[in-house]
Amino acid sequence: MKNRIEISLLFIFLSTLFTARGQYTTFDAVVSEPGTLKVAIGDRWNAIDSLVVNGPINAEDFNIIYQSIRYGRVDVLNLEKAQLENNELPNVAFCKDDSYRLYIRRIMLPDNIVKFDRAALYITEIESINIPSSLQEIGVLAFGYSRIGTPQIILPEGITQIPHSCFFQTQGVEEVVLPSSVKTIDIYGFAQTSIREVNIPAALDSLGGWAFNYSPIEEITIPATCTRIGMYAISCCKNLKEINVLSNITTIPQGFAYLNPQLERVTLPQTVVKLEDDALGICESLTSIELPHKLEWIGKRAFQLCALDSIFLPASLQYIDDDAFNGCTSMQKIYCPAQTPPTCKERVFVGIAQNIPVFIPVGTLDIYQNTAGWKHFTNFIEIDNFPGAVTDVRKDTTAIESRVYWSNSYLVIEIEGAQNSPVEYNIYTLDGRLVEQGYTTQSYLTLPITQGTYIVCVANKIHKVL
Repeated sequence: MKNRIEISLLFIFLSTLFTARGQYTTFDAVVSEPGTLKVAIGDRWNAIDSLVVNGPINAEDFNIIYQSIRYGRVDVLNLEKAQLENNELPNVAFCKDDSYRLYIRRIMLPDNIVKFDRAALYITEIESINIPSSLQEIGVLAFGYSRIGTPQIILPEGITQIPHSCFFQTQGVEEVVLPSSVKTIDIYGFAQTSIREVNIPAALDSLGGWAFNYSPIEEITIPATCTRIGMYAISCCKNLKEINVLSNITTIPQGFAYLNPQLERVTLPQTVVKLEDDALGICESLTSIELPHKLEWIGKRAFQLCALDSIFLPASLQYIDDDAFNGCTSMQKIYCPAQTPPTCKERVFVGIAQNIPVFIPVGTLDIYQNTAGWKHFTNFIEIDNFPGAVTDVRKDTTAIESRVYWSNSYLVIEIEGAQNSPVEYNIYTLDGRLVEQGYTTQSYLTLPITQGTYIVCVANKIHKVL
């Protein structure tokens, strides 16, 4: 009998406990002055689940909010009627101990916030949060190390910078939509995140070092406006398949696209004269690449362990550093139209079969056979007509006829008749920004360019396409 009574009492206690926990307690804290939220909440901080704040608050009040969440039961924070000091989510608003991840089920922010200060949401786990359309500035580490249950974050127009480590190690988010006003993505901006999609605004002028390091993105296009790219900007991205660089930069920086195992396609601008160390090293799926026709320098390990099956080294090339093509065991042939062999270190072509054909200009066999690095090879073939070589760009263009038009979302350039020498084309926006340039000997060329209105110069002829 006694045991039955004890079991019944235990059942009643557990039922009461579960019923109490099932109830959701909301408290509306009304404050008249910043710094008084503690008084308004009083001893309720451990008895409420949802906190609504009405009135002006400051950083001191966020300390009370933090305590109510960490040590109390609050997991819903409604600040829609709160007036935040300077209209800013303050510095480390939800982090007072960087060894502890604060859990918040839902945050509702007011629609007049203009800034997320430094580390505003640092090391938080949030199931739902709104991004106010009034937001104009985001601080360093604002979303750093956070876990956010919202799959897409849309940042409003007016934000000009993704600062240092803004989304560093942010998890849960799969897509960030950037406004057209963003001009800078700073160092580590999207590094080591779960974010698979980030649109790069057409007005971007700076991409910082390690900006997408260890990112799951699959493709990226760097616009023509970008004048600065930092080292290792797009490195160690296991899903990355395609990179298009449209800007008129002259140097591809150290480690630019280093260690991207699935990278298959890379487009470089013709303005590039230098590939720095490790620029495209250990890209095991990269089977081909068109090097810029003005390229002068290839740095150490620039293509180490790539899957290149052939390479055309432009006549402008002057220097190739150690291990540049080390381990490119799939290499089947090399073209080098330079009359004077590019200066090489001894280990440039280590791992490439010595007997593959190396095509060189007629009359240069002796010098290639006796030049460091080049004498590694045993099968030189002298030719006087290099396929696809941009060594004799057509100067007399008076006889070239061309057409430019849209077809199935591709820009088509038609050139009348076959061309023995490459023909130059340049594509500009109406405000004069260069979108793409190149050379072709084809009579029919299709280019995957975003449809719009452009000025297209083909040799001596200028076209406007709508």
